[in-house]
Amino acid sequence: MISRCVNTSTLALMCFLENNNVKGFVEMDTPWGVSIFAHSHSYVSTILREHGFETLKRQRVLMRGETEGQDDMVFAVYVAGKGY
Repeated sequence: MISRCVNTSTLALMCFLENNNVKGFVEMDTPWGVSIFAHSHSYVSTILREHGFETLKRQRVLMRGETEGQDDMVFAVYVAGKGY
C-alpha cells in the first residue's frame, strides 16, 4: 500500500516504539488503557526494503516513564527515502 501512495522520489519520516526482544511486532497493554504496538528494528527495515525504501537515518529516542514506577520506552525515528 505504501508503494502505491508515493512518487518516484519520496522522503518519509516514521516513528516506532522499538522492542528488539520480539520477532516482528507485539501488542502491549499500557497503564492508561490503550494498547500500543512495538516493532523490532529488523521488522521495520524489512518492511521498508519490501516497499523500495532505503533507511537514510535511524535515531533511537528514550522516553522516560512519567513516574518512578513506570517503565521507560525506546522509540526509533526513521528517515527513509525512495529514489534517492
